Amino acid sequence: MVYTSPDPVLYSHLGDIHFSLMNYVEAGKAWKTSLFLTLDKVDDVDGELPDPKELEIKIQKARRFLSNN
Repeated sequence: MVYTSPDPVLYSHLGDIHFSLMNYVEAGKAWKTSLFLTLDKVDDVDGELPDPKELEIKIQKARRFLSNN
């Protein structure tokens, strides 16, 4: 079995999928994980990283949807 480190891009996409399925709690969790991993890899220039500000906006959006339901 090959271990690879968690990828913030995949967690960001996972959050998008959960959000589109109206799983707002899971979307928020995935985006928070993506944000944490993104901030942890800020100095890593190997690949593409999600925009932390965009992730924060998405997290707030999920919270708003949860508070309205």
